[in-house]
Amino acid sequence: ILILGLFTLVTVGFHINLNDIIASLLSPLSKFLNTLPGYVVYHMLCGLVFFLGINSAVVIGVFQVFLTSNSLANEAAYAAGDTVQFIATNSVDTMIWAGGTGATIGLVLLMVFASKSKMMKTLGRISVGPGIFNINEPLIFGIPIAFNPLFLLPFVLTPGIIAGITYFLMSNGVIGMPIIGNVPWTIPPVLVGYAMSGGNIGTTIWSGLIVVLSLLIYY
Repeated sequence: ILILGLFTLVTVGFHINLNDIIASLLSPLSKFLNTLPGYVVYHMLCGLVFFLGINSAVVIGVFQVFLTSNSLANEAAYAAGDTVQFIATNSVDTMIWAGGTGATIGLVLLMVFASKSKMMKTLGRISVGPGIFNINEPLIFGIPIAFNPLFLLPFVLTPGIIAGITYFLMSNGVIGMPIIGNVPWTIPPVLVGYAMSGGNIGTTIWSGLIVVLSLLIYY
């Protein structure tokens, strides 16, 4: 009641638009996200905090307002027949995080089909189902990836590398842009590329190659 009363007084009583003020203060962060280096760093930060045992939602939450704004702007532009501008969207995030934070779908496949460890092979089989839908807590806390120095580099670098290549390909028109900016984050790899790009063949193929790239890096 106190918080609601205070903000009502400021916004209604004094006609101060807090949303505009906050957006202005955070505008440098928005501009940073919408660059190739910024998008790479954002994805690597998500991997780093999860490596430290903290859900990547703490990083995503900071950038979510910009990702959603970009997503809505893309959808509105496409509906109006205008050029889609933004790469940093919720849909592209879902494609980059094939298998979950850290793009671990390749690791799951390696555990199932190539691991010589009975524990790793068993955990891989358990993790295939969730991994297809981008849920990888069984890996992060089961292998574990969290606090495991052997997995620090691939877990942080893989999404950064994929994000960088994706941004480059989209910004140069090699693959299609996300005309659907908001798709469910549980859409499996490959399908997400098709869904968010309106069936663009290049984006769909790249979504599949992300799985291959994840497999190679973790190998």
